[in-house]
Amino acid sequence: MYSRPTPAPSPRRVATGLLAVCCLGPLLTACGSRAPLPSSTQVAPKATTTTSLPPSSSSSPPSSSPPANPPLVDWGARPSQWAANHHPDPLTGPGNWWPRYANGLDEYTKVSLSGPRVVSYTLNLYPPMGFSVALARVRDELPPASTVLRAEPVPPAAPTCEAVVLRDPLLERKVHSDVMAVMHSAASAWNPASVSSVSLSPYPVSGGPALSCG
Repeated sequence: MYSRPTPAPSPRRVATGLLAVCCLGPLLTACGSRAPLPSSTQVAPKATTTTSLPPSSSSSPPSSSPPANPPLVDWGARPSQWAANHHPDPLTGPGNWWPRYANGLDEYTKVSLSGPRVVSYTLNLYPPMGFSVALARVRDELPPASTVLRAEPVPPAAPTCEAVVLRDPLLERKVHSDVMAVMHSAASAWNPASVSSVSLSPYPVSGGPALSCG
């Protein structure tokens, strides 16, 4: 069978093909690889947030503990310490210390500063409060380790007060005494739901006389 010879490409077609390759070459290169963004539009790398904890120390920090011999500022305080932590009421006479309540009484009355330590005064409570709240208020006057040794209505048959004896090791060392807190109601009869005042005084550590409302 006769086969027709393939004609050779014409010089014009070859030139046209070369021109197309020369013109499209840069475009094909641009499509194949992404040109970098201008420096003004480049995105900064995302910050990495770390959640690692600081390295633990092999030794624990020293724990803060209360001083072994803190100064007394309320019951059992020296007169100078009492005066540094309380304010006298200049309008109601000596022995009375602020704050003053709406009923005209100061919180602290009959405070004696004549001895080496303040161990005798009356703590007025206004408005009157229940026995447990009044006892908590009394303990605020003492070091935090104070405990109740005795609590008795006096006299038992028809009480007009309740006497409470408290002990604290710091007071034993510094004052050499326990504390007697005699609670009174506004009325003559004792009402544990309405304590209006507490008289604080020393009580022998070895035990003392029978408890009284005096």
